[in-house]
Amino acid sequence: MTTPDRETDPQDGSWQLRLHVAGHTAKSVNALHNLERLCEAHLAGRYTIEVIDLLVHPELARSETHGFVTGAILFR
Repeated sequence: MTTPDRETDPQDGSWQLRLHVAGHTAKSVNALHNLERLCEAHLAGRYTIEVIDLLVHPELARSETHGFVTGAILFR
């Protein structure tokens, strides 16, 4: 999972976010829920979220429109 890509529409101030996930897992569902909660708190309906499952569409991990995607890394 990665930090969402973001774009803004200068005409209406809306945000277009992309959340890259690897499958429909508890962590990906939680990430989407957290992102939606933050967006509602700070963007109040001025956003859209596109969820991209890299297991279904691996080619989007490295495309011109989406840039480069890296996985989240956790060290203990």
